Amino acid sequence: MKKLVHNKYGICLELEENKVNEMVVENPVMLTQIIRELGEQCEGNEGGFVLSEENRILPVEKFLILTKDLFSLDCNSRKILTRLYQKIEKRMETESGEERRVFYQSYIAYMESICEKSSLYLLYNEEPDMQEILKMAGLQIEVQKDSMLEGIVEYLKILHDLLGQSVFVFLNLKLFLTQEEIKSLYQECFYRKIQLILIEAVYREKFVEEKVCIIDKDRCFLYL
Repeated sequence: MKKLVHNKYGICLELEENKVNEMVVENPVMLTQIIRELGEQCEGNEGGFVLSEENRILPVEKFLILTKDLFSLDCNSRKILTRLYQKIEKRMETESGEERRVFYQSYIAYMESICEKSSLYLLYNEEPDMQEILKMAGLQIEVQKDSMLEGIVEYLKILHDLLGQSVFVFLNLKLFLTQEEIKSLYQECFYRKIQLILIEAVYREKFVEEKVCIIDKDRCFLYL
């Protein structure tokens, strides 16, 4: 079982299977500190949050994603596209040998034609890197997001499948989803073995799938 703890704040979240951790932080100063520090650690900087699994410390920046803005979910970040290109290249090497050969033959023929028509002596890369070709083509992931829920689900699936991310933290997610959408999101996460942590500024209601920790304005803890 994974755990996310912070001794200074007294936070200890046990990430159980088929359960969602919700942490309601009613103290604005504390909420700001928590989000800022967790965000810094997700960027690879130092901080007080410790993510572990069976007493093994896990690097926060590699195993946890913090999402502060649901309207700016980036499914085509540099990290995601790099991993996508790597997977495509690997698959092409094992499954598309003939197609790959035909492509390079056409590429060489085209480049030879360009060189022959020039009055200059030209050189070119006869075996261009496939990732560079995909980048030049502007290959990206098209995200279907007719609703906020669909966009979030696609975001989770992409980061989970491509980058192996399994712990996601969302800020004020309940502010933008209906009850039905929240439950649908939970079921999607449970199906994919994704651990979900919600950090909310205001307590609204508790679902049966949730473990709720309320930190009030006096920084006292209440568990529901």
